Amino acid sequence: TGIWSGAVRIATFASVLGWSVGSVLNVRVARYASPSHLKEYLSKAWKLSLFILFALILATPFAGLAIRLTIGSTYLAGTLPLQILILAAGLAGAATPFVALFYLFDRPQYYAIAGIIQTVVLVLGDLIFIPRLGLVGSAWVRVVVRLVILVFTLL
Repeated sequence: TGIWSGAVRIATFASVLGWSVGSVLNVRVARYASPSHLKEYLSKAWKLSLFILFALILATPFAGLAIRLTIGSTYLAGTLPLQILILAAGLAGAATPFVALFYLFDRPQYYAIAGIIQTVVLVLGDLIFIPRLGLVGSAWVRVVVRLVILVFTLL
């Protein structure tokens, strides 16, 4: 629907911030060779992950304002889905510093497996929750997808 599309477009902005951080980290992490560099990176990665997650959580109360300023008051029904999508973006951003490690250790299979997991959880979740909860259900499925990928990444 138009409401969903508007919420997704706004939430995508938050996701782009996380992907941008990931692009920078991938290049930097690829240069690390010593265990001390890696230990230092992991210490910073936890802090960065928590910062990204909490910054986006703090942004959720401003979802209605973001809708008004970008796509108009007509779409205010998308406020709750947008808030949930921002939470999902925060979880994705929190995983980003750790995903960069798969470049360092040359583990491209991570991306294939993560893609398959995301697809399965997303499709099954949407089939179950969209008929029951509509847009809000779809948004929560995105949170579940991001949680599953975060756990998969950290394991």
